[in-house]
Amino acid sequence: MRTTEVVVIRRRSDFVVGWAGTVLMCLIVLWMIFFTPQHLGFWYVAQVVPALWLVLWFCWLATVHTKLELSESGLGITNWFYRYQVPWRAIHWIQSGDLTVVHTVDGRRIKPAVGGYSLAGKLRGNPMQDRISDQIAEFRKAVPDDVGTSVQVSGRLDIHPLPFLAALAGFVLLTAIVRG
Repeated sequence: MRTTEVVVIRRRSDFVVGWAGTVLMCLIVLWMIFFTPQHLGFWYVAQVVPALWLVLWFCWLATVHTKLELSESGLGITNWFYRYQVPWRAIHWIQSGDLTVVHTVDGRRIKPAVGGYSLAGKLRGNPMQDRISDQIAEFRKAVPDDVGTSVQVSGRLDIHPLPFLAALAGFVLLTAIVRG
């Protein structure tokens, strides 16, 4: 039986804090545009807005962007700046402890950001890392043996610049309209 189900694992606290921070930063940028003293003018605000936006982009990549996807074809590991596609046959073993590490047959050690070290997690016995390891093992059992023969791990830069640059352009344009 084939399944097209994709299980997405995220670190919930990072995800919630990341989105709350994104909303807060957007409100701060809007406040900068509309409510800072008028004598500061366009250029002051136009310099601060991109700096704030760059900080927001980095924080979004580190929190909201990170995930681990389990699918019929293998693992999709999205870290801060890079995304790996690891076929099931390329996985040698999964290490679970203070952090999760995917060991591949070609000797790579890929550390998913969602299974990274956390002091709070360590004090509670690393439940996130154990959950990741258990979910991978369960999902892997359900995948048919004839899924593929590839052991090639692929990776690519994954930073999503266009939405952030478009929003930045919109904020700068709004700044020009309000402060121009």
